[in-house]
Amino acid sequence: MRDYILGSSVAAVLLLAGGAQAGLGDDGTTTLVLANSAGDFGGNQGENGWFFGFYDGEAGAGSWTPSDFELMNIYREGEQRWWVNNSSDGQLTLIDAEFMHPNAFLGPDRDSTLHWSVRRWVSDFDGEVSINVDIARANPEFLGDGIKLRVFIDGVQTLAVEMFANNDAGISFDLATAVAAGSVIDFAIDPIDTALFDAVRFEAEITTVIPTPGVFAGLGVAGLVFGRRRR
Repeated sequence: MRDYILGSSVAAVLLLAGGAQAGLGDDGTTTLVLANSAGDFGGNQGENGWFFGFYDGEAGAGSWTPSDFELMNIYREGEQRWWVNNSSDGQLTLIDAEFMHPNAFLGPDRDSTLHWSVRRWVSDFDGEVSINVDIARANPEFLGDGIKLRVFIDGVQTLAVEMFANNDAGISFDLATAVAAGSVIDFAIDPIDTALFDAVRFEAEITTVIPTPGVFAGLGVAGLVFGRRRR
């Protein structure tokens, strides 16, 4: 998780937040990075607000929605990767710092249970945020039937975008929304049909813009906000 603390100067923002956490814009605003799926990734569920799991359709009327979310319970330290089942014939549902993979039919010797692979971020921030997402096929040299990325904000599907096997460029998009402490954002990879060659390069970054009037006039600007990781 992160704390958000009032500072007293531009120097405090630059030194304590750092370039990865905050950036000063030409318009005198500060862009604060609240979460980054790659930089925040780790082997503890809930670390920096991130949870790693899946939907498996077992929630009854709430299946294939955030109420269907279950945590992955296997973390391989050597791989730095979360699994549902990492046995040789188990599901290929996995998440690491760079990749996501869902599960469906993979062949006669693998468990073909349908799983959507899901990264979940739980906010500890109140305010307007921008969600930037970049996805690309991890194995563009192989054909498949593609995937669908779905974004749920506080239980409501806000976006669904398909990335087919002939898409070598990937997809990027931005979403603007308001969050509160406890708001839940799910990024779900739906395998569409089979899960053959459905490994996806995924990165999501969540930012907010803080007005900093007079930032270039020097020190003494009150009310700046910066982020600090709390592990």
